[in-house]
Amino acid sequence: LQCFMNMQGLRQAGREFHELLTGVLAELNIRPTSVDNGIFVFMYKESIVILAISTDDILLFTKHKDIFLKIRSKLQTAFGTTFQDSSTIHYLNYRIIQSMSGISVDQTEFILDMLKRYIPDPKNCPKVHTPLRTDRQFDLEILQSIPASESELKLLAKEYKADYRTIFGQICHVMKSSRPDLSNAVNRLGVFQASPNRLAFQSIYRVLQYLNTYPHVPL
Repeated sequence: LQCFMNMQGLRQAGREFHELLTGVLAELNIRPTSVDNGIFVFMYKESIVILAISTDDILLFTKHKDIFLKIRSKLQTAFGTTFQDSSTIHYLNYRIIQSMSGISVDQTEFILDMLKRYIPDPKNCPKVHTPLRTDRQFDLEILQSIPASESELKLLAKEYKADYRTIFGQICHVMKSSRPDLSNAVNRLGVFQASPNRLAFQSIYRVLQYLNTYPHVPL
């Protein structure tokens, strides 16, 4: 059973709200882990229950409907709330799907929405099957490349619809959140953040083409 809860009207919440929410959950003997104050792990009817919090959003994983109802009732006494109870739910920019074979997590919708800015015609975009080129010449080009001038960077940002750091940051977020297959590309292209050039833009655009080719790679 996956459940998603949203405490309405509390998006400005910070430390004080977290302390209030933690106090409400503590009344049910639910307390945060020592590793992460946003993660709560406890036993219920001899099974592990996991509760995750991001500001005013709560994600609950449990086998037991009654503990979900108990937590929901308790939260409703303190906050205005909305709930989802489904085999497919959306949490932040994740989609979580539960089936008989297990639970998968993906950012497919987030990735496709991000790509709209950079790839206006995804169906006709060339298919690429690796995030970066794999030929030896690519390594030599990186080694020999020099930074672009300020005027060149402005032209490149216009051509690729954003500056290099913006595109890199979005790809880095996707890699860290759900796509470890981008790890090598992010590591290699990170060296261009301080001094990008045309090769850097071409390479990071290839990563976008790779995501367009394989947008759905769930965990």
